[in-house]
Amino acid sequence: MILEELNDSFIYKSETIEDWTIPVLSDDGKYYNDCDGYSLLIYFKVDELEDKQIYTCKCNGEGHAICKVGDMYIDNIQKKLVTEEWMLANGYTDLESVSTFKLYAKIACSYLGLFKLKYALTNW
Repeated sequence: MILEELNDSFIYKSETIEDWTIPVLSDDGKYYNDCDGYSLLIYFKVDELEDKQIYTCKCNGEGHAICKVGDMYIDNIQKKLVTEEWMLANGYTDLESVSTFKLYAKIACSYLGLFKLKYALTNW
């Protein structure tokens, strides 16, 4: 998948329970998910981008997931690569990388429904 295809097919949908599963394409050809779903799609499915890592941050004071690509960042709000300086100047704070272990642990807990363990890992 290329970034343009993802952006054309991604529709933001808030979650009631934090769920770090990789979104599945719906019957209407859309991905309905939130910031972590968008970031996971970038990380796992967008082949044209390399050197990717998931980050968490605050966006205007709210918890948010983004993807770092090289030395740039992308999220479901901007849907384009921007610099760290741009992020910090536009309400994004507390950028923190998510280790590969923690990322896969959060995904596994989401798929297994282990919400208490996932909460502990998220706040680790």
